[in-house]
Amino acid sequence: MGTLTKMSHVNSEQKMPHAGKLLQKVLQEKGISKAELARRLDIHAIGVTHYVKQHTLHAALLWKIGLVINHNFLADLSAAFPIETLSNKELQLQQQVVDLEKKLAVYQEILKITGK
Repeated sequence: MGTLTKMSHVNSEQKMPHAGKLLQKVLQEKGISKAELARRLDIHAIGVTHYVKQHTLHAALLWKIGLVINHNFLADLSAAFPIETLSNKELQLQQQVVDLEKKLAVYQEILKITGK
């Protein structure tokens, strides 16, 4: 039946982080008030108050807020994801390591043959 998991089987440790609390935490760490974020987003301050109370926020909104406060919320959520995954860059680097190890083995063999 494929590799998809029904949400009913997700335990409490695997639930998504509270996006609003994450936003509030980042604002506090950066010393940015809700009013300041609202000004940067060109919205009413009550909008930001609403955001920090929400368990989920749209990726587009997190993207927009991240741009105006210089923070990568998507990386935060990715880091909290309960399944170990590698980014495309990490996969590329991993392949480069494998390729370099093969080249190193060839050079080591050449050195053995030439006696150096």
